[in-house]
Amino acid sequence: MKKVAVLGATGSVGTQAIEVIRANSAALCLCAASCHRQWEKLVETVAPLRPATLITATENALLSYAWGEERATVYSGKDALTRYAREGDYDILLVAVTGIHGLAPTLAALERGKTVALANKETLVCGGHLVEKALEKVGKLVPVDSEHSAIHQCLKGEESASVEKLILTCSGGALRSVPIADLAKATPQEVLAHPNWSMGNKITVDCATMVNKGFEVVEAHYLFNLPYENIEVLLHPESTVHSMVEFVDGAVMAQLGTPDMRLPIQYALTYPLRLPSLCAKLSLAGKSLHFQAVDGERYPCFGEVLRAACRGPAALVALNAADEYLVEQFLLGHIQYGQIHTLLAKATAPFSGDCATLDEVLAVDEKAREYVRSLL
Repeated sequence: MKKVAVLGATGSVGTQAIEVIRANSAALCLCAASCHRQWEKLVETVAPLRPATLITATENALLSYAWGEERATVYSGKDALTRYAREGDYDILLVAVTGIHGLAPTLAALERGKTVALANKETLVCGGHLVEKALEKVGKLVPVDSEHSAIHQCLKGEESASVEKLILTCSGGALRSVPIADLAKATPQEVLAHPNWSMGNKITVDCATMVNKGFEVVEAHYLFNLPYENIEVLLHPESTVHSMVEFVDGAVMAQLGTPDMRLPIQYALTYPLRLPSLCAKLSLAGKSLHFQAVDGERYPCFGEVLRAACRGPAALVALNAADEYLVEQFLLGHIQYGQIHTLLAKATAPFSGDCATLDEVLAVDEKAREYVRSLL
């Protein structure tokens, strides 16, 4: 029985993780769950599993919570996630919170020698170099993103020296068929209508701009220790092949499945075991699979992420901060879709170089947020 703590239990990945844990109650136990501010939703979501600990960013939350006669401990406040990661009784920390808030608890868990199931892109985008150092100890990192889970599965039992290239696939987002001339004025409703996946608003916008896929290239660089030039991205509208690995002998191994996040979530939590899942089985009869190169004119933000990656951690931290703010402004109707790339490039340009510590990462993040706000 593995004790799983779910950070971000009220989000898209978090709620699906709760489903997976409930369906595998003989192997998995929910020991803790967190939310940012949606306390009532958290309690409703995890009530059937009665976790021993609840975590919330809300200050002055209840000191404890009762599941009938059972009492749950409550961690509250802005550093509650990190405090729990340092002190809590868990085997696996599923990090599914949004933004840079996932970095500190990930580092804390790894430094304790715990297993982190990582579903938070920003942790590696902003602090991959810090995570690398933490992994020199006894902690373990298992990817949850469908693309990185696919690569992780393809590499099982393989020697790292035999890998020639990683091939990440992407759906292209909701605007993949919209004429390029019409993209600039795409509405939030159009951008959020993802054809394949059900995700949160922020990541769905990032799929349309392909900032998300640029982040995944950075993640793959840190997760699998390969140079950026050995990581390729292909547009794959069907979202059936979740990613591939090309080996030095020319063989290509792919992981296929239905577009359902519960599959990579379960694999991360039960690894190295495979158990029956809630996901529909894949049928390939009568289906076609298509792949094409990424169009830089349609997805200029994708190239912006890769350019930032070449300028060092500070540029990536700044880009992530700027992207969060610009996506929020787009969804509120304050800027047009076509302005996201222009403003993202402007907001990231002043930043480059290293961030040697977590405090330095957080300082650049704050400075970048102030700067992008000043641009508007």
